[in-house]
Amino acid sequence: MLDEAHRALFRSVVDESFVSLCVHAGARNDWETLDNLMDSGILDGERAPEAVSALNRFGFTLAAAHVIDGKEKRFGSQCIDYGI
Repeated sequence: MLDEAHRALFRSVVDESFVSLCVHAGARNDWETLDNLMDSGILDGERAPEAVSALNRFGFTLAAAHVIDGKEKRFGSQCIDYGI
C-alpha cells in the first residue's frame, strides 16, 4: 500500500484520467484494477458517480455495479447519488 504522501501524489497524477482508467478496466472486466482504484482513493467523493456514469455510458454495467457495491461495502456510500 502507498503511504499518505505517495497516495496524494498518485491522486494528483491520475486525477484527470481516472474515468479512462475505470472504462479501460471495465472493458476487460478487471475487478482487481477497479478495487485498487477504490483503495487508492481515486473513486472517493464526487469521482464515484462520474466513474459509474462513464462505465454505464460505454455499456460496462457489471463494472459499474462492482464500483457501487464496493463503495457501499467499504465506505458506506449508499447515500451517493449515481444518477442511474
